[in-house]
Amino acid sequence: MVAHSFRFREAWLADPNQGFTWRSTLALVSACKIAYHPAREAERLAREDWQVEAAAFESSESQGIILENDRMMVIAFRGTDSTADWLGNLRIAPRFVPSLGGALHRGFLDAYDAVAPVVDAAVARAEDRALWIAGHSLGGALAVIAALTHRDHKIAGIMTFGQPRLLGKRPARAIFDRFGGRYRRFVNRDDIVTQVPPGYSHTGFRTHFSVGGTDDLHFGIEASPPSEMGATASIGDKEMPIHEFVELQEMIDAISDEIENRPDIGNAAETGAPGRDMASEEMLDASVEGLVAGVSDHRIDAYVAEVSARAAAEISFEGLHETFSDRRDASFREAATEITDDPDATFEATHRSFDFGTEDDASTHGGIETVDMRERNFLVRLDDADEWTPPNGVRVQSRVGRIASVVATPQGVENLRTDRFTLDVEPSREAGVEELTDSVPHVKGTAVHTRPDVAERGERALVGVIDTGIDILHQAFDDSDGNSRIRAVWVQYDDSGKSPKQVDPKAFSQDYGSLYTAKDIATFRAAHQADNDATIPPGLRDAFSGHGTHVASIAAGRAFADVGDGMAPDAGIIMVAAHNASDPDNPDEPRSIGYSAAHVDALDLLKRISRGRTSLLDHSLPMVINVSLGMNAGAHDGQTTLETAFDGITDNGRTPGLVIVKSAGNEREHGGHSSIQVAEGGMVHMSWDTPANNRKLDYLEAWFEPGDHVAFTLRAPDGTVIGPVNFGNIEASQDKADYTCRLTLSEGHSDNGHNRLAISVKRKSGGAIPVGTWTLDLHALRVVSMTAMVHVWAERVRDRSVSFKQPDSEMTLSIPGTARSVVTVGACNSAFPMKLLPISSLGTTRDGRFKPELCAPGSAIVAALANSEPDAKTAKNGTSMAAPHVAGAIALAYSANEKAGVDRHANAVQIQQRLRLSTQHFSHVPHPGFGSGLLDAEKFFDEMT
Repeated sequence: MVAHSFRFREAWLADPNQGFTWRSTLALVSACKIAYHPAREAERLAREDWQVEAAAFESSESQGIILENDRMMVIAFRGTDSTADWLGNLRIAPRFVPSLGGALHRGFLDAYDAVAPVVDAAVARAEDRALWIAGHSLGGALAVIAALTHRDHKIAGIMTFGQPRLLGKRPARAIFDRFGGRYRRFVNRDDIVTQVPPGYSHTGFRTHFSVGGTDDLHFGIEASPPSEMGATASIGDKEMPIHEFVELQEMIDAISDEIENRPDIGNAAETGAPGRDMASEEMLDASVEGLVAGVSDHRIDAYVAEVSARAAAEISFEGLHETFSDRRDASFREAATEITDDPDATFEATHRSFDFGTEDDASTHGGIETVDMRERNFLVRLDDADEWTPPNGVRVQSRVGRIASVVATPQGVENLRTDRFTLDVEPSREAGVEELTDSVPHVKGTAVHTRPDVAERGERALVGVIDTGIDILHQAFDDSDGNSRIRAVWVQYDDSGKSPKQVDPKAFSQDYGSLYTAKDIATFRAAHQADNDATIPPGLRDAFSGHGTHVASIAAGRAFADVGDGMAPDAGIIMVAAHNASDPDNPDEPRSIGYSAAHVDALDLLKRISRGRTSLLDHSLPMVINVSLGMNAGAHDGQTTLETAFDGITDNGRTPGLVIVKSAGNEREHGGHSSIQVAEGGMVHMSWDTPANNRKLDYLEAWFEPGDHVAFTLRAPDGTVIGPVNFGNIEASQDKADYTCRLTLSEGHSDNGHNRLAISVKRKSGGAIPVGTWTLDLHALRVVSMTAMVHVWAERVRDRSVSFKQPDSEMTLSIPGTARSVVTVGACNSAFPMKLLPISSLGTTRDGRFKPELCAPGSAIVAALANSEPDAKTAKNGTSMAAPHVAGAIALAYSANEKAGVDRHANAVQIQQRLRLSTQHFSHVPHPGFGSGLLDAEKFFDEMT
């Protein structure tokens, strides 16, 4: 089907008395998306895929489609082509219509009047059929007017998605009294369109999609007290104040003017500028999305994804759709295979007891406790986190909204498959590559330190760093008295000390690794001072890499030797040494828990520390978290499980005093992304090379639009053919002497409702992955999307083994830098004119958002050298060096506001906006590499304090 991944069933909409289901919601949001296609194409797609009659209609301002058969009719309205342009021209004047009960927004009424005859005729011929009215954006307002106009006709349901405000109080009451719970209004996160225009009301049964795991429901008219209407919403409908609305329109006008005066827009072939092949309207939308919170939440695809995820569980668990149930079962079989096929998955645990909730998983032999470690770390996507209890064989490490980081046995995976609240299980992959002072003055950090009226150095803020470790002996992390400013270090791969749960069971749930407190660090430092040969855990010297030490000293290091201060030289530091990569040549290295689980657990711990009331910190302090490790595979659209977890930590950027900063990645020249356009009935090919080395796994993901049907066949260098796979045959594999290869196709993935092909090539013990060229054949059986694009990303290992023959340098941002609330930073030089590092990854995201937000220096940055002398230094290049400049700048502003006793610190969304708007050489039209310009720490500080 066109707008979602599940074949439409007439029964979803045929009963006029059925009430609300996620299946009916999925059908209606899909109908709204169909309406965005050109009229003839929309009609063709609906007839072929829905098997119904279809008639598109349009005027200068209003478009929609009517779908009908003998049992049901859908009238679906779409929004405008450009949300930003519509917002910029939206006016507030009302119009009084006695037949509708009072005043409504004049512009929406005028738009409806243009198509009213078509709607009137459709309603008249609907007769006793189940009649549904739906709309997205402006179309949501038209749907409400249509329902109010025809309120005497029995309407099965009204559903709107991202609907603007349009009702006076009396029409709102009339709608509420007539339709009650048959009017459902859906709001995605902070969708700004639902907050405008000011001065008008909402009504209906509101479902709010949030990252917290529960849909907030509000039943009734917004002006009514919650107690009167029985509301359960924790967040009520927002209305943008009139002055903010005026400022928004002025900003849109300024951006529009700049685009009109930019000769490079839409002329990529002439200018060579990456990402400049957008049409002006697309560029306007993308630019406004980057500067105005809540605009990207308005996209129709975002609503389709949220509804699809919930419909998925309903369809699967009620046995209503065999193809989806098969896909879901395949996903869980793949997860279980990840455990049973792992030759390194069993060991004896002599130091810790694991409680899986079942006696079958652990037993005692000869006084030594053993654990069946045929288990792996997973991220679990939940339908309702509040109601979920982990089944037997599943141990929870962290819970972030609707995402849980778990350890599961094979039986635990099977239990999750039959669990009512579990949508999907994703193995935590072994990925995550390090994305490697004149720079501090260049971004004006020194000005904040030394300006007499400011003199801010960050002492009342925390800098959390998720990286390789930190050298606790280095002078960069001392305070003015020579004591360490490092508050804690959690070394995830070191089980010689106490786990976070053992250190503070009331505060922390993670039961692995060693959490070293400030007291532990002081003890190790004293021992070393007394004896240079005193044993210090390698993670506390950053002995394996030194990357984390270098990054931390840029963000929060003090001056040492001839190296100047870092960005926030007096801030408290908390380091998590993540265990997200295994060395196949080092059998003594503990087994990786994978990037996904390692980072979700790290974020959860850091957030809990910053909130206070733990043994590490009794009071809350604002925290900025720097992440300079990333992964490559995933949809790059902000909706994958890992991206959702990163957004969930900050409640989609709404949590005060907590923000995550991520390096853009160093992938532009490594050939890890490729894209290709398919054509219905045609076959195209994509190839990549693999070298000879001792890696365990090659993993790639291909993502393409809902409704498109592509068959894939993989051809190995040794002549082996795997596949084809398609929606009728979603799995194919080959078990060779040296390796196994598996293709798994997911129709309507629970992350985003899009389609995903997962390619896994795993070497066997003593074997090797074939060297040479691999070729993926893509046979387009059906194409209904307007882009017809397939994007493929290869997961990264240390040597980036997979390299596409026709790489695409755009959309190379590393995940989770593509998450919505994460501040993403590109890397440039430390001089003017700005020069982007050749390796610095480029946006946009796959769903068209401009990332990175800004850039900072990342070329030859001199900072602390780990595992050497206490004043040793080194120079490194990369976006990993750029991100901590921004993290430190945020810490300075947080610290100043904490000293001033602010009641509520800025959240991530506010910081994203201020960082963009305060850059040096600010541009309203962001660049896919530079973002909105170079960090200006002084201007950002002045605007935030």
